[in-house]
Amino acid sequence: MKRFFLATGLIALLATSGLQAQDSRGRLGLILGGDNGITYDYALGSHFEVGTKATLRLGIGYNESTKSMQFDGLIPTLEVAPRYYFSRRDVGEVFHRGLYLSLRLNAEVDQWTLFPSRDIRESPRKYLYALWMAPTIGWSLPVGETSAFRFGTGIGFYRQKYREAGVSEWRSNTSQAEIPIYLELTYTHAL
Repeated sequence: MKRFFLATGLIALLATSGLQAQDSRGRLGLILGGDNGITYDYALGSHFEVGTKATLRLGIGYNESTKSMQFDGLIPTLEVAPRYYFSRRDVGEVFHRGLYLSLRLNAEVDQWTLFPSRDIRESPRKYLYALWMAPTIGWSLPVGETSAFRFGTGIGFYRQKYREAGVSEWRSNTSQAEIPIYLELTYTHAL
């Protein structure tokens, strides 16, 4: 059943991009900060855009035993974020403008963390990967011809798989009684 929905979504995406290819525009960019990597946004028509990111996320955490901040490594992540803009993007404009809704889908591969801290290496609980989903609402504001600011907020939902004492288990924001709030502040410059 999952394959059916995935195939249907992929066919719909390809059909939409084929129908509106003359108005489509892609943007490649770099991300620096908490996430470091590359991003590619592809506008499909005047209201719809798909953003993708491949990054190394800074694993920065608070160590309760030492009461200090610690660096926990660089975590590989992939993200796909379809965005629907309520205002039209005119032909020739690089960026959408105005209010948008988005569904951010993110995967973090914790077991491939680069430069993990000693606490993570020696912990009996080994995190394998995490899957995130965050419906967001935001605002995009173009600045000049080739750049824009994007502000957004949403509520996150995650499931994280870990292994402890030879047994693999899942944890989620509902099992941990957490409500992750997602905040986005992005400056984008088209290359």
